[in-house]
Amino acid sequence: MEFKIAVHKREMHFAAYIKANGGELIGYKDNMFQFLSDTPEVDWRVKHASSDALRVDQELLVLRRFVV
Repeated sequence: MEFKIAVHKREMHFAAYIKANGGELIGYKDNMFQFLSDTPEVDWRVKHASSDALRVDQELLVLRRFVV
């Protein structure tokens, strides 16, 4: 089964995670990234929330506050 997933531009990290892990980007409309995937959105969100990539990016933002 294929799922259509729409991700708002403010969740760009989540959209990038889907694309990097096999989601097919099919468009961008009304500030939303559009994907097709065999994985439902809720499963993507669980994987993203527990991913090392998200933790590293969050820590990077914290460290940037020291530099800027």
